[in-house]
Amino acid sequence: MVESRANLDHAQSQLTLLKKGPRPEEIEQTEDQIQQAKMKLKKSELDLTRSESLATKGMIPKEQLEVDRTNRDVLKSELDFYQKQKRLLKNGARPEELAMAQSDIDALQAQINRLESQLAANNVISPINGSVVAIRTGKDIMTVARIDTMRVNIPVPEKEISPIKLGQDVRIKVRGYPALTFDGTVARISGQTESVGEYSNTPLLITFPIEPGFP
Repeated sequence: MVESRANLDHAQSQLTLLKKGPRPEEIEQTEDQIQQAKMKLKKSELDLTRSESLATKGMIPKEQLEVDRTNRDVLKSELDFYQKQKRLLKNGARPEELAMAQSDIDALQAQINRLESQLAANNVISPINGSVVAIRTGKDIMTVARIDTMRVNIPVPEKEISPIKLGQDVRIKVRGYPALTFDGTVARISGQTESVGEYSNTPLLITFPIEPGFP
């Protein structure tokens, strides 16, 4: 996208030069740009062919295929523009040709705008900071786990629940990290008990912060 914008800026400057009249070095520079545009277009067409093959197998999303196709179209427009610029530089620009060059710039800008919209549509914004732990198809496409706070559900025997209060500070030890002690807070006390055999437990939600660098 940055490269396409740079090409558009250059195309606009080239149009300004057309209005002033050509110089030999300008023609040579345009020829170099034509060769570069051809190489970029060739690579883009190869990328599109690969994306079409992967999309057929369901290995990439349709949106990525559309992005690659739009990128190919943008590069084709750039090449066509530079080729027209070269002809105009050699032959001198008539008013109608200048208008056509401006029309090409407008079309290139429109294609870049469309590519930007497609890229923006591919962005998925999570309401929390975290890491992706699961990806699936359907309405819920992914699961994001928090990386700054851990939540633990702990069953507490009913006869021991009365001293525990919401917002109370607690200390937790887990088998996975026997040498560590975690400081947490009681975030929720369930209003319903759960029966396990002959015992009744009250689910307790504990939250505690995760220090940076925690394994």
